[in-house]
Amino acid sequence: MFTPEPIGKRRSSLASSGDSENADRIITAVRVRPVSDSESNNNCRVIMIPAANEPGMCIVDPAFYQSNKKESERKIYERHFRYDHFFWSANKVGTVMVATQENVFSACGKPLVGHCVAGFNCAILAYGQTGTL
Repeated sequence: MFTPEPIGKRRSSLASSGDSENADRIITAVRVRPVSDSESNNNCRVIMIPAANEPGMCIVDPAFYQSNKKESERKIYERHFRYDHFFWSANKVGTVMVATQENVFSACGKPLVGHCVAGFNCAILAYGQTGTL
């Protein structure tokens, strides 16, 4: 029989946890898609930046890039978001690795399959553009 794995580092498995506070919690995950060929050909900028020390990202308002702002002014144009899982696929940024389908499934899908087999209700809602890579 498949044994459920923990959903994340900060949480224990639903099947083995008596912690009702986290049992019904919605887990959020975001995957940034790769840059398309047409976007690359048109010199489009990636306005998302992986967060340094947590699973999340920073989005820079495109207005920052459209005007001649100094790099020191960028913080005014940044918005930070935090998720339980963050998967980067746009391009290689420093030490941030590009996520594969297997990475996403291992972190998000596989634990839920185990929880379903163990009798828990689970759902994965995926949202994104049709036909993206």
